[in-house]
Amino acid sequence: MSEKRCPTQFITDEPVEKDFFGSHERVAKALLELICRETPEKVNSIALEGAWGSGKSTVIKILTRLIKENQCDREIAVFIYDTWAHQGDSLRRSFMERLIDFLIDKGWVDKEKWEKEKALLSRRMEETDITTTPQLTGWGKILAVSFGFVPLGMTMATIGSDVQPLFRYIGISLTAIPILVVFVAVIRNKLLNQKDENTLLIFLNQTKEVQKTRTIRTPDPTTVEFAEKFKKLLNDALPNKERKLVIVMDNLDRLPPQDALQVWATMRTFFEGGDREWQNRLYLLVPFAPEALSRLWEDSQKGSTAEAFIEKTFQVRFHVPPPVLSDWNTFMKEQLEKALPQHRGKTEIDAIIRLFRLKGLPGNRPLTPRDIKLFVNRLGAIHTQWQDEIPLPVQAAYVLYQDRIKTPSEDLTKDNFLDKEVEAILREKEWQKYFAAIYFNVPPDKALQVLIGQQVETALSKGDAETLKRYEKIPGFEQIVEKTLDQQFV
Repeated sequence: MSEKRCPTQFITDEPVEKDFFGSHERVAKALLELICRETPEKVNSIALEGAWGSGKSTVIKILTRLIKENQCDREIAVFIYDTWAHQGDSLRRSFMERLIDFLIDKGWVDKEKWEKEKALLSRRMEETDITTTPQLTGWGKILAVSFGFVPLGMTMATIGSDVQPLFRYIGISLTAIPILVVFVAVIRNKLLNQKDENTLLIFLNQTKEVQKTRTIRTPDPTTVEFAEKFKKLLNDALPNKERKLVIVMDNLDRLPPQDALQVWATMRTFFEGGDREWQNRLYLLVPFAPEALSRLWEDSQKGSTAEAFIEKTFQVRFHVPPPVLSDWNTFMKEQLEKALPQHRGKTEIDAIIRLFRLKGLPGNRPLTPRDIKLFVNRLGAIHTQWQDEIPLPVQAAYVLYQDRIKTPSEDLTKDNFLDKEVEAILREKEWQKYFAAIYFNVPPDKALQVLIGQQVETALSKGDAETLKRYEKIPGFEQIVEKTLDQQFV
């Protein structure tokens, strides 16, 4: 593309290591202190509660950063298993495969040993049978043929001793042919080859291999098999008292009820049988949204509450609070300037933040970082199409009002469609034209014609003064009327 365009970068929803709200790092530091604590108490199962989008995954990301910054990453490993990403996979099998790969990469277990164990556990072990068949050389074939003369020679030698001495000599000669072949072959080999070789190789030194391979694949390992492999793996990974392993079961609250309950049942395997010394150095960290788990148990177990089950499962519960209102402004400004780098530092960014404060804050729940990222990306998608042809704050306002547009010719021509505070921030009299341009995906100079042209033409032909009076306040209405009249009299 030859024209110079305003670049747009879309914001990923990946967890970040930087804490924009303060509360995330505070929770992560508390988790680190709990994990690093030298204590005789067994505090192994930890809940990380927070609403969707509150930043639970960010807390875990910050925790891994703090571990590295404190130079504890040689002794503490954080294994994150995304249950949602592996939905549909065999749970126990995929979990163990990922954990084995993680510990191999970490250098905590022997690679060769656990690659074999992983193959056995995943039931993909290949067994190969190799059959070796000896093959005769040229001299070996001659020797084999010469042995065919031995029975004849022995018979003639026996008969010749009684009947004819000549037969006896011929018989002895025939019987001696194999010996003669061996003698000639050995002498010839010595003359042609100075190396000392096994005499047998002169007659038999080629083999034919027949290889058969079969692949074994059986059902998912049972709970008992899984528990045995898990304990065996942890015995190798945590041989000394310095090492600690944190297992994070992420996105559990996004799974369908049946899958989530299966994950929950599997987690109990981690701590069954308290006779292992490393169990004091194994931590289970589960981020979840309480409302999601409440629905899970309502759907699956009548008479049982999620709260009671959570209390029985977790020994410690940390809460990730929603962002404080005074904090999200800075976060949103950084995200907008990251997504729209050429608008960095301009008053447009401040105007967009003011618009979002008026119309973007969810009314029934706290604002989350994910809400802000989704808004910025929706704005970025429109800006990628329209660039600066439409004022950036108007594009942002369209994102905030987009879901309210059902019938454009009716909605966009209402006097009270935009709030007065929003109009004051936009300071744009032709916002209907720009909204219509985005909605119909037409150039702004043609947008009003598409929006109300048909209605104006109908009103003029019928003499509908009320409809015309309704549209007359729209900037550009006079031009639409003139254009319609010109078309009618052509």
